[in-house]
Amino acid sequence: MLNVTESAAATLSEALKEVSQGDADVMRLSRTNDNLTLEVGTGQESDQLVEYGERTVLAIESTVSEELDGSTLDTLESPEGMQLILKEPGESPQPES
Repeated sequence: MLNVTESAAATLSEALKEVSQGDADVMRLSRTNDNLTLEVGTGQESDQLVEYGERTVLAIESTVSEELDGSTLDTLESPEGMQLILKEPGESPQPES
């Protein structure tokens, strides 16, 4: 299972507010060829679902969830704003600036 920090869930929630066409929309993390993709879509029954507030904000394709087991989706403050980052298991947190 992929761990998702509260900060990452909040960032996804804000992104959904900007691009969502309806309440059923979620950000969906899946694999296309050799790349991970994050796009607006709908969750599938087998997806790992992440809730924030009273809404599902992220659906993670089951094979991706298994592949990233123990990893963490987090955020990093950058000059362009909050960015999502993927931390491998055991990777230390990013230093506060």
